Formats: sequence, structure tokens, C-alpha cells
Amino acid sequence: MDGETITAVTITATVNIVTIISMIYYLKGKVETMEKSLNQRINDLRDSLNKRIDDIYRVLNKDITTVNK
Repeated sequence: MDGETITAVTITATVNIVTIISMIYYLKGKVETMEKSLNQRINDLRDSLNKRIDDIYRVLNKDITTVNK
């Protein structure tokens, strides 16, 4: 191989490596964003379920109090 070919191969390899590293950082950011979104959805679901459980408990407690009277 002559000098120009070696230079071209080196540049191509360097560009490919930089592209792969950029993709890794991009995907890492996407995964972190998805993780935050999923955690928020889980927290919202937990809050919603806790509210529903509290509502059911209040209704049952009220019914028990009414029956006891």
C-alpha cells in the first residue's frame, strides 16, 4: 500500500470510530431519558393506586361505621 491508501484507510477508520462513539453517547442519552420517563410513569401509577386504595378504604370504613350504628 502506498502512503495515500494508508492515509485514506486511517481517516476512514477514525471517522467510523468517531461515528460509533457518537452513536453510543446518543443511545445512552436516549436510554437515560426513557428511564426517567418510565420512573415518572411508575410514580404516577403508584400515586394513583394509593389514592384509589384510600378511596376504597374510606368507603368501606364508612359502610362499617354505618352498619355498627
